[in-house]
Amino acid sequence: MFMKASAVTCQSRAEPASLLPELQPFLNREFIKDPDGFDFFLLNQWEEFTGIFDPSNVNPQSLKISISAPPGLDQSLRATFELTRSDLEKIKKRVITLWDDIGTGESEESFPSKPTFVVTFAYVSVCIVKARERTQNNNSKLVLGFTADCRSRLEPPIPDNYFGNCVSVHVVDVPLEEFTMENGLIIVSRKIYSKVKMLDKAVPEEMGSVIPLWVSIFSGEFDGIGVAGSTRFGVYRTDFGWGRPIKVEITSIDRGVSMALAESRDGNGGVEIGMVQNKNAMNVFATVFREGLESL
Repeated sequence: MFMKASAVTCQSRAEPASLLPELQPFLNREFIKDPDGFDFFLLNQWEEFTGIFDPSNVNPQSLKISISAPPGLDQSLRATFELTRSDLEKIKKRVITLWDDIGTGESEESFPSKPTFVVTFAYVSVCIVKARERTQNNNSKLVLGFTADCRSRLEPPIPDNYFGNCVSVHVVDVPLEEFTMENGLIIVSRKIYSKVKMLDKAVPEEMGSVIPLWVSIFSGEFDGIGVAGSTRFGVYRTDFGWGRPIKVEITSIDRGVSMALAESRDGNGGVEIGMVQNKNAMNVFATVFREGLESL
């Protein structure tokens, strides 16, 4: 919303008298109700979380932001991969064909009506694990993490123009061997979708386990793959007055194993995936990514 509001202002010859209603920020934090004291629950876990990164921090009440890891710049490459609309249709067809035949132990849900995020996250994660298997020793456990917009899921719902972070973090626990199984793509897709389906009823409950899980991840007990950005942000439609962007990057993905998602710049219904990896790992990932599409 901030980017879109800035773009509107930049395109104007004079400063606009007022922004469109959907771009006017709603700043009232008191609108968020927390009858269960969830805020104090998280604050009580904060000391353990921050202590991993800054053991010298003797003030447990400090909310100083801790950087989880320095940028991975040494011998690293930044690259963008694309799943075209045709690629996505092939992946969806593959997944839906075996959807009902693959048991995961999760709740039995029908194939999602809007599966782009699910199959993109699953396909790229499978490629990451397969590439890492060829280049390094993997930990025995891996989790996938993504954020969800909570504004419409709270009671009462928060207006869409709420200006602030109102997201929850959710994790998908997948045994490492399942990524590389013959039908790993379907298994991982089902587990991601099972978590997505729980969002409307599990925002506060699951958030209680997030910080302990982060402690385990950053302590090296197991690895995590995260997602930044979204195909719904419309980054390539944001014009600051000199035309639409040629290239959009999310720089924060150089601090861990994450992917950055955006809609394809040509508007063809595809997805761009930004990655930062070691040069050798990136080359192997590119091969696995291409081979996977060719085999569909």
